[in-house]
Amino acid sequence: MRSFFFLILMGFFLNTSQSLQAEVVGDGDSENGIEDNRMPLSELPTQMLRQIRSVGVIRCGPRVIGSAVIIRSDAKKALILTAAHVVEEKNLTQCLFHPYDMYQGYTFTVAHLGRSKAQPDIFEGDWAVLHVRADLSMFGAARLSRSSREIRRPNQALLIGYQESYNALVASLIDCTIIPKDKEKGLARDQLSVGLDSCDSGKGASGGGVFLYDSEAGRLYLYGVRTGFLRAKNDKGDMPVKGSLADPKLYANSHHRMTKSLRQKVKFLWTLP
Repeated sequence: MRSFFFLILMGFFLNTSQSLQAEVVGDGDSENGIEDNRMPLSELPTQMLRQIRSVGVIRCGPRVIGSAVIIRSDAKKALILTAAHVVEEKNLTQCLFHPYDMYQGYTFTVAHLGRSKAQPDIFEGDWAVLHVRADLSMFGAARLSRSSREIRRPNQALLIGYQESYNALVASLIDCTIIPKDKEKGLARDQLSVGLDSCDSGKGASGGGVFLYDSEAGRLYLYGVRTGFLRAKNDKGDMPVKGSLADPKLYANSHHRMTKSLRQKVKFLWTLP
C-alpha cells in the first residue's frame, strides 16, 4: 500500500508546478480511511535510531516553526541545516534550536540563506544554514550525501521531522522513497536542486532531514531537507479525494537536495569563527 501525507505549505509556485494545502492519500480507496505511516522514533530499527540524533526542531516561544538537522559540530559551535522558508523574513529573537530530545534550546543566527530573498514562486535555494555557539557534539552530525550513486543500495529513504499533533519528532519509513528524476513528469524537473519523494509528513516537518539508507554499510546519509508539496499546474484545481492513489505526475512531496553548491557553502561556513 502506498501512502503519502503531503506537507501543508503556503501558496508556493514553481514554473511547472504549484503547491497547495494537501490531503493524505493512500491506496485509491477513499472508503477505507486515510493511510498515514508515520511512526514514533522509538519504533525505528536500532541501527537507524542511533544515527538520527542530529535532527531537532526550531521553536519560537511555545510554537515549533519547523525542523532542522545538525550537519557540523564540535565542542564550540555547530551548523544546522533547515529550509529557508522556515526562518527567512521572520523575527527570530525568541527562537531556539532544540536538538533531538527537544528539551534544552540553543540560540542561533542565520549564517546563510540559499536564496537572497523570499521567493514564493520557486523552490530553488530553499535551504538555510544556522550557526549555534554551543557544544552539540553529543548529538552528532548527519553524514552528507554527495549523490545517490555513492550509496551502494539506496533503496530506502527515511524522513525525520516534527509532527504537530504529537508535539514530537516522528519518522516516515514505510513507503518512503525518492522519486527518480526521470519519473517526475514535469514536477520540479527543471529545478535541478528540487527532488520529490513519497515520505509522509505534516505541518512542522519543513527543514526535516530526508535520508537515504545504505543497507550494506548500515549508514544513513542526508540526501536533502523537506521543503513542501508540489502539484501540477495543469491539474483541475481540486485536491485529491482523501484516500485516493497518489500520482507523482500530479502531486508529490518535495525536498532540496544536498547539491554540490550547498555542500561547498557548508564547508566554507565551517571555516568561519
